[in-house]
Amino acid sequence: EMYARMNGRAIELWRDLQEATGADLYVNCAVVCWGQGGTSHAHLSYKTLSRLGIPIREVTPGELARQYPQFSLPEGSYTTINPEGGFLRASNCVAAFASQVRHMGGEIREWSPVTGLDDIGGTTRLRLEGGETIEAARVVLAVGAWGASVLPALGLRLPLTANKQQVMYMGGLSDEFAPGRFPVFLNLDHDFYGFPLDATGLFKASIHFPGPVIDPDLPQTPDPAFTEHLLSLVRTYIPNAALGKVRGSRMCMYAMTPDEDFILDRFPGRPNVVVGAGFSGHGFKFAPLIGELLASMSLGETAEFPLEPFALSRFSF
Repeated sequence: EMYARMNGRAIELWRDLQEATGADLYVNCAVVCWGQGGTSHAHLSYKTLSRLGIPIREVTPGELARQYPQFSLPEGSYTTINPEGGFLRASNCVAAFASQVRHMGGEIREWSPVTGLDDIGGTTRLRLEGGETIEAARVVLAVGAWGASVLPALGLRLPLTANKQQVMYMGGLSDEFAPGRFPVFLNLDHDFYGFPLDATGLFKASIHFPGPVIDPDLPQTPDPAFTEHLLSLVRTYIPNAALGKVRGSRMCMYAMTPDEDFILDRFPGRPNVVVGAGFSGHGFKFAPLIGELLASMSLGETAEFPLEPFALSRFSF
């Protein structure tokens, strides 16, 4: 329920950013979720969202097929449709954030790894690769999958791992898979998920689970067996999508915590440094809200949501 409430607020903030920048960020195209039986994760999700007043509906596989004939679900599947759900155009979102940072007078330095932090009176000095230093009154560390290597180098050892994740793109599909005619989908029996056609006409699918632990600085190659497994799920549940051609796979990374919950807390012993880490494959959709929460913590203000569930103290390390 906590994440569901946070997600509702995050959607409001995404829409604010969309209005401020004029960028195409959030696509409200509905979310279909299914699983086997009334005790499935899909049913638990339905109960949570219903309590929050979200207009999610339970439907039979036949009702789903009438609204979205692209799906072929077995009888007995427990199925829901959330008309308020959708997806983010991630590259547009990152560009919108960057434009706002620059508009507000901020500076973005790419390819500038931080190699050290030093306390200098009431400020923190960041040492950059190449010898340059930057001093700041407050610092937020949000280093993604590199948290598994960067944070220990800065003196904070956490139970974090960088995990390989692979996604598949398919092309050559008709506009029956375009947003509006086709939703985001989640099959929680297999953690199988996917999206309508993106701006380039590609259908994206993957499986939400942490892959093998990797070094985030080393290149990763796609696993053909993973792609074939994905294709078998597409053939089973979305037969017409399987008529497309695989256009490629992309490698990305999860920054995993043992409980898959975020870390939002102060750096121990450094009161003017806060850490956002371990987003475990489900953090991006919360990005503007996470920014606000970290800013509130950094400025000593009361956060909009309770931060205790994200505290470092839940780990023994």
